[in-house]
Amino acid sequence: MPVADGQLEQLESQLAELEAQNRLLEKQRAKTEKELAKEKRGKERATFYADSFAFGLIDTLLGREKEVQALKCDLTSCEKANADLQKGRDAAEAREGATEGKLRLER
Repeated sequence: MPVADGQLEQLESQLAELEAQNRLLEKQRAKTEKELAKEKRGKERATFYADSFAFGLIDTLLGREKEVQALKCDLTSCEKANADLQKGRDAAEAREGATEGKLRLER
């Protein structure tokens, strides 16, 4: 059975070659999976940083809006106080004018 032995050796040789190719492909697959995982982590990290930055901006914006609302409230209060003060001044000037008029009449 020399022919069978020759075929067997040839098949064993092909099997060894295929197994070597399989090991090489497995190594390449593992390397590719590792690179993809690293790339995915990088993208996730970039997304996290972008999200963090966006949330920081939103938080800052909300804080500024609260400050603006507080300043508007303060402005309204100051305007009301100024109006009340002006009314008081006008009333005081009217009283002074009336008092001066009475003093003139009495003389």
